[in-house]
Amino acid sequence: MTMISPVRMVSDSVAEVKSKVLQLAAAMDRGGMANPGVSNAYLGTKDDMRLLVESLAELDPVNKPLTPSELSGRWELVYTTVELFRASPFFQMVEAGYDDPEKSNLFFKLHQLQTGSWGASKIGRVTQTLDLIDSVPPSIEGGDATATPAAEAEAAAAGAIEGSDKAGVVEDNTDVSGGSGSLESEVDLIILPLTSVPLVGFWKLLPTFGGCIATKAKCSLAGDNNEVVQLVVESTKLKAVEDVPLLPLAGPLFEGMEFPTGEVTKKVMGNVPVTKQTVVYIDDTLRVMEDKAGELYIYARPLKSF
Repeated sequence: MTMISPVRMVSDSVAEVKSKVLQLAAAMDRGGMANPGVSNAYLGTKDDMRLLVESLAELDPVNKPLTPSELSGRWELVYTTVELFRASPFFQMVEAGYDDPEKSNLFFKLHQLQTGSWGASKIGRVTQTLDLIDSVPPSIEGGDATATPAAEAEAAAAGAIEGSDKAGVVEDNTDVSGGSGSLESEVDLIILPLTSVPLVGFWKLLPTFGGCIATKAKCSLAGDNNEVVQLVVESTKLKAVEDVPLLPLAGPLFEGMEFPTGEVTKKVMGNVPVTKQTVVYIDDTLRVMEDKAGELYIYARPLKSF
């Protein structure tokens, strides 16, 4: 048996490589243990994961057009080569807006230090729910019978409906030829998970709180095989997490309040950056995405829907 690397054998099947991907993801705490901000001890595992992903792409490449149904539904992040919060379209928009890796990486590092120092907070589940439909002709004549709500949403995404509030938020050059719809990202936050003090006691000094940051974005597919997923952020809101109370006062006050992230970004920056990631592997249970910097985001169908 020929060994390509410590993690991959030549004879490995797709199922065997997938098993190794999930095993490495679990061992590295969704990639968190390989974060330079935590330790340099496991940085080599990123190369191992990239090799496994390359193997999946070789064994079962994306060589035919993806359909909206293949991507639609709920997915849970199981591994990433960057910080977990960067799976949110909001932070991907920040990165695209800077268009300078040094500046965006500094921003992300500061955010990580501010929110994660001394165990102040921990990221829980990170999920995406995609709702995509096949593309429709972008031009809709007034009064035409084809002007259904779904078709209007499609045309608005392309910026084709003059005077539409939605049209101004999406970049005019966003390609929707492969299908379009929406994506909702949810990042669960657990606040004050560890507040006991050694030698003082083993009980928690402060209760644990939490919340879910939900970001909605317009989503469209492009590329020869619809493998490019394009996102334009629309809004952000706070939601409750099951069995974890919201922060007193502020939590109930802001719960469910939708913040127009896209509109505010457009006023500040002049436009809403379009973020793009490429599907490098997908099947019924696993999806691997890669951004322009080569960072990986691996999602699996959740065992339970929350």
